Amino acid sequence: MQTIFHVDGDAFFAACEQSIHPDWRGRAVVTGAERGIVSAASYEAKARGVSRATALWDVHRIIPNAIIVSSDYETYSLFSKRMFNIIRRFTPEVEEYSIDEAFADMTGQDRRHGCSYRELACQMQVAVMNELGISISIGIGPSKVLAKVGSKWKKPSGITEITIETREQYLQALEIGKIWGIGSAHATRFRMMGVRTAQQFAAMPASIVKQSFDKPLKELWHEINGSMINPVSTSIKQDYKSISKMETFTPPSSNAAYLKARMMRNVEHACAKARRYGLLASGVSLYLRKQDFRSSYSEAKLSVDSAYPGEIFSVIEELFENLFEPWELYRATAVTLTGLHKMTGSQKALFENYEPSTKQSLVYKSIDMLSAKYGNHAVMTGTSLRLPVQLTQQRQRRINLPVLHVAV
Repeated sequence: MQTIFHVDGDAFFAACEQSIHPDWRGRAVVTGAERGIVSAASYEAKARGVSRATALWDVHRIIPNAIIVSSDYETYSLFSKRMFNIIRRFTPEVEEYSIDEAFADMTGQDRRHGCSYRELACQMQVAVMNELGISISIGIGPSKVLAKVGSKWKKPSGITEITIETREQYLQALEIGKIWGIGSAHATRFRMMGVRTAQQFAAMPASIVKQSFDKPLKELWHEINGSMINPVSTSIKQDYKSISKMETFTPPSSNAAYLKARMMRNVEHACAKARRYGLLASGVSLYLRKQDFRSSYSEAKLSVDSAYPGEIFSVIEELFENLFEPWELYRATAVTLTGLHKMTGSQKALFENYEPSTKQSLVYKSIDMLSAKYGNHAVMTGTSLRLPVQLTQQRQRRINLPVLHVAV
């Protein structure tokens, strides 16, 4: 019988902030100041009625002394990597499902470590708390789905083991729409069929499941009944057709220079990810969201396949000039690199000078080395100087390195 752990960070972003600032522990902490709505809330904030997507003015009203900060995703990513590395001490079979979630195939690790699976889960929790200052909840089950049910069962710092024999009591109390893999459309369909709990779904005859549902729901039915259909995958995704980076900010702005700086940050992030996977883009698109949530969009082909901001931003800037309406307020920018392919030699225009790309390659090779050592934004383009100073100061506190601004 397989034994799977689902490890889930508790209020992860807010917990990372409390770990960085020990004096914030026990207080209501909220991230998402850059968006105007809550991205994550500490359990102290949740206990007083604050939840994800709550407007920040409501947070101020509910908890006047709440600590509200901008999300610092690269710092959270560092916490995430360290958390996954701790899990790998217990088993090499770890699937990084999201920034704060992982599946771990622990089958046989009880014999290797000489203790029960519950004791291993406890040891994992203690290691993460001692080394990172954050708590995790762990679900233990014979399949991914049941392990994920367990991790959500008791939070924070919970350990819930669901077996073939005990699963019914957990599934009976779980609303059908709360099952991992069942969206709102499927949940509505189930309710129309009279299926309202996970246990009712699990108890459906195999013949009806086979006849009535598509492959994903069939697999989900097997998983929720304890059969391992989707094994833990340790491979890291390398194949991308496109890479998008979006940034929502508050207050909204109609300042063209500020919006271009936001766009450049999007370009930097997208290009850094493309280079990390050895990819070049042949096209790019720009998306602008207005204060009233109306959006505008445009795309273009690149004359040179690239993963370097200096070669891409001029195209993005031209798209921006065509979309930008100076009388409008904007609350988000997004850039997407399209037509991605491996760096096996980029296609140049017939009469193009090769020298600029060579220089860009050398510059960003050094930038990527610094980022790998000190974290993202150790080196930034000069355009970022137009962004609020607290954004760069926030990164300085994480890496203890002066922020360098490079013109490219």
